[in-house]
Amino acid sequence: MRAAMLEQAGQAWLLEGEPQRASEADTAALKLVSLGTADEAIIRIDRAAALAEMSRYKEAIADLDLALKIQPNNSDALAFRAAAHRHLGEFDLAFADADHGVKSDAKNVTALLERAFAYRAQNHLAEARRDFDQVSALAPDSDEAKTARENIAQLDVKQDGTK
Repeated sequence: MRAAMLEQAGQAWLLEGEPQRASEADTAALKLVSLGTADEAIIRIDRAAALAEMSRYKEAIADLDLALKIQPNNSDALAFRAAAHRHLGEFDLAFADADHGVKSDAKNVTALLERAFAYRAQNHLAEARRDFDQVSALAPDSDEAKTARENIAQLDVKQDGTK
């Protein structure tokens, strides 16, 4: 119960824009759960989000690696690890994780968005647009859809700046 309370506190701190405190709460929660359990995976995913907010992407990836050893098809963990790899410029790894995330859950808009970014980085613009469109269709009022629409607009702008 204490671990669950700390994990919830971590989520609250992250929502309040306090990723360091979120990470500390999640670290404390990890000390209270059994290793190799779903609880550990959830807390590691949460802590990875806090670490990523602090641009500590390699540490976030380490937590996500451990979470994915427990839950190899967790589409959220795969999408978050794809984002961390993208921020590190590791586009092949980002694509592999995002694609696995989409295959694990075709409606995970974060995984779809990350795969679209990976396609765009690889200059596969038709595939990127398809995924951006899918994000907008699945969750039209979400932040991910707003980002997808902005990227579609950028794809639609030709080199000379005209539409």
